Amino acid sequence: MAVAIAPTASALELVACPLCGTAESAPYLSGPDRAHPRPGLYQLVRCVGCGLVYQNPRPAPDTWAEHYPPSYAPHHAGERPSLARRLGWQHGLELYDAAAS
Repeated sequence: MAVAIAPTASALELVACPLCGTAESAPYLSGPDRAHPRPGLYQLVRCVGCGLVYQNPRPAPDTWAEHYPPSYAPHHAGERPSLARRLGWQHGLELYDAAAS
């Protein structure tokens, strides 16, 4: 039986919630990257502040080329707006969670 090797710690960075900025999170699940098969497991966490599930730790920007193919659009050069800005989120407003309904 093959054992999955986690991405190296130096290739990952701990981040705060990209939606509300809270640093505290709880483990949600871990698993392989099914879109871009590579060895290792990645951790998803749930933010204790807003409930968003996100990857943490995540690949550091200077290692994205090791994790994603060149055609992976979200990591092309250029300024990307924050998740909160893309969703039009403001502190104090709740986002509709379709999975919870």
